[in-house]
Order: sequence, then structure tokens, then C-alpha cells
Amino acid sequence: LLVIFNNSTKLYFTFTKQKLLETIHNKQYEENQIENNAVMTEALKAVIEQHGSDNVFQVPHQFPRRRGRKPDEEEPEVKRQKFLERNRAAASRCRARKKQWVDGLDKKSKELEILNTSLQQEVIMLRAEVQQLKSIILAHKDCPLLNQNKEESIANISNNTTMG
Repeated sequence: LLVIFNNSTKLYFTFTKQKLLETIHNKQYEENQIENNAVMTEALKAVIEQHGSDNVFQVPHQFPRRRGRKPDEEEPEVKRQKFLERNRAAASRCRARKKQWVDGLDKKSKELEILNTSLQQEVIMLRAEVQQLKSIILAHKDCPLLNQNKEESIANISNNTTMG
């Protein structure tokens, strides 16, 4: 129990020490910012006095730009040619993708046409077989064996329905 108390006290003191160091650091940072702001204010006042208030906010051209695009150093015709070349390449890639897509659709269409044709042929064969079986049954309608099988089938069906 004593060890837990010592560890928790140690942890508390470590946490308090960190907070204290952060507060000191933040205070020093704020003081440095105040000093920097004061120095910048004095420098700005000196620039205003030296150049007048109208020219203070004009950026001299010798300073490089920090953000944005590079200044246009190329001639408009060269720039246009580069644009056209990039556009040609993009259009070529687009046409290639479209051709690949259309070729895939053509291939799938041909496969489905072949499948459809084979299924239609199978339907025709099955209809012919049904017709043939119907004609065989009609040819044997007066057959006593067929009548006996009919009666047995009806009996089996009626027995199955009464049991179930």
C-alpha cells in the first residue's frame, strides 16, 4: 500500500512538474512575441518615416514570390504548344480507353449471342421431344398396360395424400 502511495505521489509530482515547465515555456514564448512585436512596430515606423506612408505596402519587384504559380516566363506560343501537346496525349489515352471498353462490349455481345443461339436450339429440340412423347402416349392410349399403370398411379397418389 505504501508503494502505491509513493508511485502515485511520484506520478503527481511528475505531472505537476510538466505543467509547471509548460507554463514557464508558454510565458517565455509570450514575452518573446511581445518583444518581437515591439521590434517589428519600430521597424515599420522607421520604414514609414523613410519612404512615406504611400509606398510602405508596395512589395519591391526584386523579392521572389513565395506562393502560387511561377511567373509566366514562356512565350504565349510556346505555352500554347505545350498545352496542345498535353491535350493530344490526354485525348489519345481517352480514345484508347474507349476503344478497350467498346472491344470488351463487343466480345461480351458475341458471347451472349452464341449463348442465346444455343439456348434457342435447345428449346426447339425440347419442344420436338415433348411433341414426340405426346405422340407416343397418344399412340398407346388404348394399351391395357398403360391403363393399368394409370390406375396404379392414381391409387398411389391417393394413398400418399391420405397418409401425409
